Amino acid sequence: QQKQRSLFMARVCNARGIFDSSIAEWCLAMMVNLARDLRVMIRNQERAHWERRDRFEQEVRGGVVGLWGYGGIGRETARLAKAFGMTVHVQTRTGVRPRHHSYVLPGTGDAEGVLEDFLGGAGDRGLHYKSATPRADADVQEQPWDSNEGT
Repeated sequence: QQKQRSLFMARVCNARGIFDSSIAEWCLAMMVNLARDLRVMIRNQERAHWERRDRFEQEVRGGVVGLWGYGGIGRETARLAKAFGMTVHVQTRTGVRPRHHSYVLPGTGDAEGVLEDFLGGAGDRGLHYKSATPRADADVQEQPWDSNEGT
């Protein structure tokens, strides 16, 4: 008796761009929570212990945020960080470029690649690096990079 095998075919796709906004909002929420030491603040509140310390009054405005990569999540995080008054530095492999072939919620991200306060100034269009190997984890162990390379 031979068993008959059936083959099921399905089209598979990703949902690139769908979660950019929610993940970027989470990133900014964590920046504010960490800057103000929210965990300790809540713990103190649960104990009815009222502290007035400078660490609970820290602001992210005027801070600097560095982003590794400038895909959908990085672009939306950069946009929100700028709205919070932060300076944004981006590190990319190829520089900051327009991104027209991905889904972007209207009014979010930076599809044109025009945010101006990237490391090295607007003329350098971001800090570039080249990977020694195709593996992403090898990028962290890179040699120093030249911010003018690849522009």
